[in-house]
Amino acid sequence: MEAAYARRVETVSLHADPDFDFAARCLLNGAAYGMADPEAVLRAIAPVPVGDRGAWFTALTSLGDRDHAIGDACAAAGHRVSARDAYLRAANARFAGFYYVLGTTGPERWASAWIAHRASTEAAFGHWDTPVVTVTATTSGLRMPVWVFTPSTAPTRLLVLHNGFGAPLSDAIMTGVIDGVRRGWAVAAFDGPGQGGLLVHDAIAPIDDWATVGRAVLDAARGALDTREIPIALLGVAGGSALAENIVDRAHDSRVAGQRLHPIVARSTMFSANFPIP
Repeated sequence: MEAAYARRVETVSLHADPDFDFAARCLLNGAAYGMADPEAVLRAIAPVPVGDRGAWFTALTSLGDRDHAIGDACAAAGHRVSARDAYLRAANARFAGFYYVLGTTGPERWASAWIAHRASTEAAFGHWDTPVVTVTATTSGLRMPVWVFTPSTAPTRLLVLHNGFGAPLSDAIMTGVIDGVRRGWAVAAFDGPGQGGLLVHDAIAPIDDWATVGRAVLDAARGALDTREIPIALLGVAGGSALAENIVDRAHDSRVAGQRLHPIVARSTMFSANFPIP
């Protein structure tokens, strides 16, 4: 019975184009976190012809524009949570469109498309229903914005998320922010060199010494919390697992309590540590 069920699941397709099918699945990963409306997504992609990246870009960008406008209207009416959710949907959809923009007849739109996606992301952060503190991590001439999401009560520990280089900052919402805050944790998300705003706005490429980057982010995030000592976990998602592991590998001290491969999410690694403030 299980084998028959698995075969039926394998035949389900969201789009005849396998690349668009995969992209739609990535987009719908956010549904459980209020970042996608499945019906709206499926309606938007249904008319997109196989292989037509320009049509995909237009469909998803239009969906994101619509949701961002809904967010603006909700914000103007004082509906903070509804605004946040609409902005999250907009960020998710706009990034899904941006993902294929270089394959369209207007590849020069990549920068404006990314900026629009990021505007939706930061608008969502600005309408969060629990406290969000923005700090700056500085190391080796780099200035990195760090968003620290906290529960309404004092957090029990700090989770620092490390994205892969291809993942948008908005993905952090579904890979750790919401689940962590619900469990009473503070969760830090950031752009490092080669990621997000540092890459698009500042043209800063990846660097070899990610351990220095990660520790600067960790210290900045910890400093934003009203506590002298707090257990810390580093979560690397996809390629970010190698980045987070780089920090631990170079620690060489007793503050690192251990490391564990996440049993469900492949290529995600979590490390636990205690970092007392001197």
